Amino acid sequence: MLAGGGSRRMGRDKLSLERGGQTLLSVVVAGVDAAFASGGHRPNIVVVGPQRQHLAHGRWVCEEPPGGGPVAGIAAGLNEVSTPWVALLAGDAPHGPRALPVLWSVAGSLGADIDGVCVQGSDGRTQPLCGIYRRGQLREAVGSLDAVAGAAVRSLFGHLRIITVADQWAAADDIDEPADAQRAGFDWVDRG
Repeated sequence: MLAGGGSRRMGRDKLSLERGGQTLLSVVVAGVDAAFASGGHRPNIVVVGPQRQHLAHGRWVCEEPPGGGPVAGIAAGLNEVSTPWVALLAGDAPHGPRALPVLWSVAGSLGADIDGVCVQGSDGRTQPLCGIYRRGQLREAVGSLDAVAGAAVRSLFGHLRIITVADQWAAADDIDEPADAQRAGFDWVDRG
């Protein structure tokens, strides 16, 4: 899960926004757990970014260099997992985990010629940060880049053969600005 952005448009750490006493990040982590609960196992959750809150489940790692962007975050997260498939989610997309059961089902039926599956929004845009990918192919794509720090997400996923699933969960809807947070029911709670 990528959680390393600077929250510039929000003006504050958006992953600390709260809804019902839970932070945005903890809502996403709990959603990942719930998405895989029916399978009877707990997922290996890796949150990439500066540690800023305690997680009941999962562990933190930081991208290199810190603040290096989502591709650097993906590279750091890949170093922490050994499973054949990995799910990538943005930490600021509270409904992202809802798509995981369908994405997982589709990924399980992919032929060897396809590297992953992600959601496609109603606007026609692909959201690669809500998808499931073959770890080996994703690592190769990261390795093919001249540098990961500051690299554009599209440059990474342009190296992969991906299919899309229509986003019927609002999984790609992320929180960037105060109006986004308000629509999703999140507020800033000052704990100072």
